[in-house]
Amino acid sequence: MAIYKYDTKEGTKYLFKISLFGKQFLRRGFNSKEAAIIASKQFLVNYGNAKEFVTFNELLDAFINYKKDFLKPTTFYNMNLSIDKHIRGHIANKQVNKINYNDLYQWRNYIINLDLTYKKRYYILINQIFGFCNDFFDYDCKAVKMLPPFKSSNPDISLLSKEKYITYEDFKKFIKACETRKLRVLFILTYFTGLRLGEVLGLQKQCYDASTKTLYIYQSLTNKTGTRKSVLLSPKSKESIRKYYLPEFLSEMLEEYIKLYINKDTDFIFKISRSVLSREINRICEKAKIEKFHFHQLRSTDTTMLFELGIPIEDISKYLGHTSINTTKKHYLELTDSRKQNISNVLQEHFSKDFDTK
Repeated sequence: MAIYKYDTKEGTKYLFKISLFGKQFLRRGFNSKEAAIIASKQFLVNYGNAKEFVTFNELLDAFINYKKDFLKPTTFYNMNLSIDKHIRGHIANKQVNKINYNDLYQWRNYIINLDLTYKKRYYILINQIFGFCNDFFDYDCKAVKMLPPFKSSNPDISLLSKEKYITYEDFKKFIKACETRKLRVLFILTYFTGLRLGEVLGLQKQCYDASTKTLYIYQSLTNKTGTRKSVLLSPKSKESIRKYYLPEFLSEMLEEYIKLYINKDTDFIFKISRSVLSREINRICEKAKIEKFHFHQLRSTDTTMLFELGIPIEDISKYLGHTSINTTKKHYLELTDSRKQNISNVLQEHFSKDFDTK
């Protein structure tokens, strides 16, 4: 579903466009965006009632189409992928009023038996889908409310196994095997800040203030859904907008690199694609003779490392831009500038001797 505005002799008007079950529907002439949204929701309800009951696959198509205009491209892509891989085809394609508890419980068992992390997200997703069904097609599925929730498989930070993070010794071997300065600076910066991949790739020269040794995170580079093009977007949450006071060994390394290779303020500091970066990680791991890892494990490693250094878990959560570690900490804890500076001081004390600036 999409809402557009257009100009007429009578002033600005709004329209909605909906793709539903292989057909396009467009209605125009609304005086406000809110009126167009309300009319589009009523249209979906009326359309669903006219068809009596939609099938489960039709419900999935309508849900995906609706979500497309409200989610960031990467989030939408991951949601769509999750639905196609582990929901569509795994729940019977009946009319939604015919789906029973047994259908959903069989699907639940299928998810539980998969080797997946964060299985709980599928419980949330299936409830969102049937919540959408209730809102837009006026059918409240009682069976989904009876479905037992999945137990979270998220590991406690203090119980992370060695397979979940990169040891410091392996990381030093990895850095030694990097042939280019760009890769060395990129990986060292990520290892000690825990930046997300999109945040690292979205760094521009203007994101770093050399006078205060401060790195500002306020954007993320992501692949546009269905294309090879990359787009700069705002972070996934307000907590993701943050700043880092870099320890001296990191700031000197970054400044030297920027001075040599980066010109304009809008130039990206690390111009490299996700696929190339992934291949480079595999290649360097082989050369260093260490176990292969994924880029996101650098972020997990930073979390564990800071925890083991005695940094309070509340500070780590804010430092990494996590939305929360629990509701109380999310709403009542603030990370002050002095506590951010303390993290910088700890990193400088423990690691500056191992990394030169060149």
